[in-house]
Amino acid sequence: MRRIRVPEAPAEMWVEAEAGAPWLALEEALDRRGRGLAVYPTSAPRATVGGWLATGGLGVGSFEYGRMHENVLKARVVLPGGELREVDGGELGPSGGAVGRSGIVVEARLRARRADADVPFAIGLPGVGGLLAGIEALLEAGVPLWHAAFLNPAMARARGVEGEGYLLFGAYPEGRSAEVAGGLGRVVRRGKGRLLPLARARRLWGERFFPVMPGHEIPGSARWFVSVGKLSEVLASVERLPELLSVGVAMQGTIGNSGEVLLLSFDAREAGRVP
Repeated sequence: MRRIRVPEAPAEMWVEAEAGAPWLALEEALDRRGRGLAVYPTSAPRATVGGWLATGGLGVGSFEYGRMHENVLKARVVLPGGELREVDGGELGPSGGAVGRSGIVVEARLRARRADADVPFAIGLPGVGGLLAGIEALLEAGVPLWHAAFLNPAMARARGVEGEGYLLFGAYPEGRSAEVAGGLGRVVRRGKGRLLPLARARRLWGERFFPVMPGHEIPGSARWFVSVGKLSEVLASVERLPELLSVGVAMQGTIGNSGEVLLLSFDAREAGRVP
């Protein structure tokens, strides 16, 4: 149940995988041909195709391509009665259910993209207000990023980045550089932040799976979806937790193309112990 098939023709932007295939194995197979997955989970080092399709959600690449189920071109599904059916990706719901009934995805054809020249970026933004202003500017301007996410200060510290407040980071295809530069400048001005040097952006991008690291125990976490409009209220509450409970919360947010945000939160003490 781990078979992977990548088409030879450069124009064929897809990959087929059985449910037990690890996400990183798909990415490696595509990378050898200058391609990559359109969307993959932030838990990719420890996740399989079937596992994440069963839960669904936003992932790396969702700023451009949306939720995972929107990037399933077709799938083979075992229905409760044992029937094996092939369905279009549109028949899979956000949590992997097929044609209105629960089922198990055993194989899927997933959307791929050219990925031989992605450029990372990172912006430091002061406080919740700065982050929200930056995200709103990003969405209003339609900046053509592939991926956009953010870290709260506690998560930034766990990654060894101090003094930058909230960090908005991600990546975009090199061919969009001119258009993206103007949009990121607007984000910096609106959020009263600063664009970090490319070397620091590359480091953050290289650690985008943190704290889900191969070979290390995953810290306990919580996962939920909020709209950008509700984000200020949620983050303000998180900032008050250390005073109320003496426990810091390390948080990462993944921004989708509809203005929806997937929040992952960890006990800051546990996240800080991950090498």
